[in-house]
Amino acid sequence: MFKIVLSLALLFPALAIAVPYCSDIFTDPPTGDHGENGLTPPANIGPPLGDLSCTRKRGCDNSTSGHFLPGDYSFSEGDFHGGGPSLVNHITTNGTTARLYFDRVSLSGVSLNTYGKAEDLIIYVGSDLTIAGHNHINGIIYVAGNVSLTGNGSVTGGLAAGGSAGVGGNGDFVFDEDAIDNADFGGMCIPGPKPDLNHYRIEFSSDALSCTAKSITIKSCANDDCSSSSPLPSSVELTKDGVKYSDVSFTGETDTQLWHGEGGLTTIGLGATSPVGPYRCYIDGNLVDNSACSLNFAESGFIVSIDNYLSNKPQENIAISAVRKSDNSLQCVPAFADTTKEVNFWSEYISPSPAAIVTGSSALVNGTNIGTSALNPTPRTLTFNGEGKAEFELNYPDAGKIAIHAKYTAPAGEEDEGLVMEGSDSTVRYPVGLCIKPETVCSAGDDTCPKFKIAGETFNTSIQAMAWQLNSDTDYCNYSSTTPNYVQAGIALGHALKQPVDGALGELGLSSYDHVAKANSLNGFEQSIGEVGVFTLTATPPNGYLGESINIPSAESEPVGRFYPQDFELYEESMLATCGTGVTAFTYMDEPTPLMMKIRARNLSGVTTRNYFKDDTVDFASGTALLVAENSNAGGDYRSRLTGLTELNWEKDDQGVQAIESDIQFTRLLDSNLDGPYASMAIGVQMSDKDGVLIASPDMNAGTVDDCSISDSCNAKQISTQHYRHGRIVLENAYGPETDTIRMPVTAEYWDGAQWVVNTLDSCTDIASAALPATDVTYNPALISPQSVTRAGGTNTVPDSDFSMGRFELLWHSLIATPNRYRGQVTAPLAVPAWLQWYWNWNSDGALSDPRASAFFGTYRGHDRVIQWREVL
Repeated sequence: MFKIVLSLALLFPALAIAVPYCSDIFTDPPTGDHGENGLTPPANIGPPLGDLSCTRKRGCDNSTSGHFLPGDYSFSEGDFHGGGPSLVNHITTNGTTARLYFDRVSLSGVSLNTYGKAEDLIIYVGSDLTIAGHNHINGIIYVAGNVSLTGNGSVTGGLAAGGSAGVGGNGDFVFDEDAIDNADFGGMCIPGPKPDLNHYRIEFSSDALSCTAKSITIKSCANDDCSSSSPLPSSVELTKDGVKYSDVSFTGETDTQLWHGEGGLTTIGLGATSPVGPYRCYIDGNLVDNSACSLNFAESGFIVSIDNYLSNKPQENIAISAVRKSDNSLQCVPAFADTTKEVNFWSEYISPSPAAIVTGSSALVNGTNIGTSALNPTPRTLTFNGEGKAEFELNYPDAGKIAIHAKYTAPAGEEDEGLVMEGSDSTVRYPVGLCIKPETVCSAGDDTCPKFKIAGETFNTSIQAMAWQLNSDTDYCNYSSTTPNYVQAGIALGHALKQPVDGALGELGLSSYDHVAKANSLNGFEQSIGEVGVFTLTATPPNGYLGESINIPSAESEPVGRFYPQDFELYEESMLATCGTGVTAFTYMDEPTPLMMKIRARNLSGVTTRNYFKDDTVDFASGTALLVAENSNAGGDYRSRLTGLTELNWEKDDQGVQAIESDIQFTRLLDSNLDGPYASMAIGVQMSDKDGVLIASPDMNAGTVDDCSISDSCNAKQISTQHYRHGRIVLENAYGPETDTIRMPVTAEYWDGAQWVVNTLDSCTDIASAALPATDVTYNPALISPQSVTRAGGTNTVPDSDFSMGRFELLWHSLIATPNRYRGQVTAPLAVPAWLQWYWNWNSDGALSDPRASAFFGTYRGHDRVIQWREVL
């Protein structure tokens, strides 16, 4: 037998490294040499759960039992051994994805995750790994060191290494691209295909001064409308009139400065780019041909400096300076001072673009709406001080990037007639926060909330971006003003557990969304939570709104829930007859029958809901089980005759699973009423709880005679089919000389529907003691000391049973004594199992009792069929 040893020294480095794309790591054939660009385990995987040791005979001795739900699991040692000629499946999964980390693992003749999906299991190995021999892993494996797949080892899913990676000999690797795309890597790599660069953009406003630098925005766009930035690091050459001006490196978007001290017209462009891609030019938010990507650097104009600010909040003391180029330097000097001028203002949409604006909003200068183009400017009177500076107040009620333009044209007849001065600046206005609302909320936030949705079922959720209203109120859902043109991609969605406290968080259906421009900023989507309980939803915009140092705060909803299970799944059920196997198997009525089964509460995807429990503080579980029965699909539900099922308690440590071990009895009718036999008694289980949750995949209805699958009336899940017989044990009187052993016949009988007959299938019943009891024995005549009588069981060739084909015998002895052996009638009961007692009415009490009979010593009875004996001479 081959053996593989995984030597893992999981020295997880706490290094800030770029997260790779999963599709770059896991390829066909497997690739290595990923090094520092490979996978790094997250820092929050928790302490080791101890050792995980699994063998063919005893299974897995860890608390996980080798069955893993989605999440992170860290182990010190792992030891998997099959110990036989065939592979043993030691690891099973239930949902996407269980991520396992080991210090050291040994495998021999095993198969991991045989029946699961490859995306449901990720194994991280901290050093070298050799997979050889008869071992199969159905999952995704990443090895920090070198990996070798040889011999008869096989991997289905994904395989990669930080060091070398090789597949040789009879090693078998089957690449599953869907598994890589669908797996949850816990943040170790970015899922999905690696994005491509669509194009670059150069953006600037149309005004520029030769005495100061001009701000140029450069973007790398992932799509045609540049609503998404490329996450790829970029390096470009900024050119001026076709000549390289500077090198610019960035990711997504950046601003750079460009000087043109000689003044006049110059054309801006991009030279060499990495990644390689075309560029487009936008001036004042409008697309122009690259050949027209030009700026006129004027000798005089306005310098406007506007900081980024909250939407709908007035921004005071914005400076505007009237400057001109110095006669003897590149410095800007005041163009005029200590004067009042009428300056025309207008705003311009940059992001979103004018074509993408949903609801147009006007900016306000000094409390008055200004125009939205150079064709309809709004004049405002400004007072410039001795340094040529003035101030104004600006407000923009919406979100996005806008440009504010200022233009002064000297009136005819004035001293500066013919002077035209222009200036502008862009500013980003951003929401004060988000308002996230599920379709229904429950302010109580606990188990008293009415049922809302099945765990995993979708529900409507809306998010609005809100404009500033009050500094003192941070509950943005109370605000009335919104920002319809707020656009931001990649807003992270999350959830927090309100109750049960310290329960499982569960899987969130949608992990992110892209907020788009809409009326009232109302964006809606379907969300789901895969666990039982009450939760809050969160929305966290990514840092750097529109490429600026703007971080919009995370939002949290009111409590939503209560979420409840989809169904109860029956599995690992076993209910075997107490006697015999196959067609000869049967169980007596009233006889305890061991029932073992597991029932788990599941969400819509079939994953166990671990929060389905109750304790002294919360009650999220009310599931009850009921056994039902019918014979040969004849209806007549016999549920009232099934007893002994353990009550379900749904404790927290059960993790949503009930492991049931009960002794079930199919009871006899009372008062000597007879029925049966029932050769095809189907036993099933029904489940119910306060929320109407039922058993999964029902396949029987004990109250009907039709095929419930056709009538869609199935309401129980069948556990097994039993053969029940109404039985009893009968003793016959026995006769013989006191010098002989008297053999008393004992018979196991059952009611065949018309009469009592010998139960020839019974080679199982065991008599606890055949000896005479200490009491309840009568002697006629009485014993004379030292006479004694004994009783014992006959011999039988059937192991572990006193009966053979329904028959047994008691052996009576009158022991040798002085002067004579006992001669007379001895009557005594035989203690039998309770289910084989009968209404013998010995004491006229009408109760079930043990059978009894008499042994007659000193009497020769003869054969029952001999009428007369005579001696022939």
